[in-house]
Amino acid sequence: MKLLSPLVESPMGHQVLRALQRLEAQRPNQLLVLTYHAVESLESFETQMNYLAANYEIVGMMDVVDAVAARKRLPPAALLITFDDAYRNFAECAWPVLRRNGLPVTLFVPTAFPGPEGRTRAGTAGDAPGRIYWWDRLEHALLTTTRRSDLDTPVGRLPMATAGQRRAALRRLKQYMWDLPHTEILAWLHEISDRLAVTAPRSEVMAWDELRHLKSQGVTLAPHSRTHPKMSRITAEQAHAEVAGSLADLQRETGPVLPVFAYPGGHYNKETVKALEKENFLLGFTTLRGTNYLPTARRLELRRNHIASNATLSALQARLLYGARLLNGWHTLRKKGPFRKNTKGYES
Repeated sequence: MKLLSPLVESPMGHQVLRALQRLEAQRPNQLLVLTYHAVESLESFETQMNYLAANYEIVGMMDVVDAVAARKRLPPAALLITFDDAYRNFAECAWPVLRRNGLPVTLFVPTAFPGPEGRTRAGTAGDAPGRIYWWDRLEHALLTTTRRSDLDTPVGRLPMATAGQRRAALRRLKQYMWDLPHTEILAWLHEISDRLAVTAPRSEVMAWDELRHLKSQGVTLAPHSRTHPKMSRITAEQAHAEVAGSLADLQRETGPVLPVFAYPGGHYNKETVKALEKENFLLGFTTLRGTNYLPTARRLELRRNHIASNATLSALQARLLYGARLLNGWHTLRKKGPFRKNTKGYES
């Protein structure tokens, strides 16, 4: 792999990959999947969507389900757009761009987080906000605390005097916490919030009425677990409860939904896949880079490519390039197998 990487990343390697990618794009039933979380730069996101609309055949989740079930074939250069975590930012920024351009999208929802009420007509939050993701609580704690003395943590004594030091501490602690079992993450988060003397921020996850409104406008909603745990670190029984429960929650609150699932943070294992099989899910999405050739792809371990919404057009093009199917095996080896480890928080 050390010998291959410089070759692939060289100018000549890029030219070869582009030529092969153009050939690949001519094959039907080949699917490239992109995933986002929030829109940090509306201008960059619009540029990305304009590029995708001009160069790819944007398909919806129902098209993919039909292709896997052999009811139809995907067109050449097929690309699926997905968003994870149901941040309100999706409705405020991403969806207007996607809707204006006629681009279908799937929003994966961790169903324990939406609150029962959304924004009022005055634009303020409802009285019953949803739950807050642990990484958002951690970021709020580290970046809003008035503490400036060093902080003793399991990863060492972290300086807190400057804004840069607090951001560095956030990165260290986020990486550490991702490796903990989910229950330990929550307990440790409560402890550090007390030590930093901060209160929890307001949830930025959409409420159920907001999600129902999006669905009525054409957004495909799909389950993303209930509590967004690291599913490779929970028991088989807990995994089944997260999978089945999230599907039931979404159906109860929004009506019929497609049996497709995105693994939170890309974490999964054999027990997680078995849980999807038991509940008759048709598709499962990882965060392992690459392209899916649907006739031979493992339908519960489909590849997805994360891209930041504020990435430049050249960065998007590079991510699409390195998602080429001919590099699938390379990505698998680099990630040490299909059950990958992720330490980047929600930016998986």
